[in-house]
Amino acid sequence: MIRLGVLMAPSIKPADIIYQVWFASGHSRKNILTRLGGARNCLRIVVTKDLLWVTSWFPFSMITVFYDLEHVVRRDQILSVSRSWGFLMSSVVLIFRDSNGSQHSLRLYPWQQAAFLRSLEV
Repeated sequence: MIRLGVLMAPSIKPADIIYQVWFASGHSRKNILTRLGGARNCLRIVVTKDLLWVTSWFPFSMITVFYDLEHVVRRDQILSVSRSWGFLMSSVVLIFRDSNGSQHSLRLYPWQQAAFLRSLEV
């Protein structure tokens, strides 16, 4: 759904939201630049019964595309979701395929990780 700098926001009704957090952190595991970059407390994660939406708000939205942090993922495109432990914090590693068949991997630090994992039925 994302075409080189063009974002497509899904139409989501508030009643369809299973999980939502406005101040998550995370980074893409695409390459060394995206692993070192990323977002700190400026990602919005929304889970509905049909999709997972990882996004941010202006002005951060200007760079999150560059760091591979803008995604609308259908639930059937999610390959795996697992909890991972780092030095000081736990995170969630999400692996999915986009509409072109390319595989992506994100490390997310959402608030209420257990609720996030439950919303994805993991």
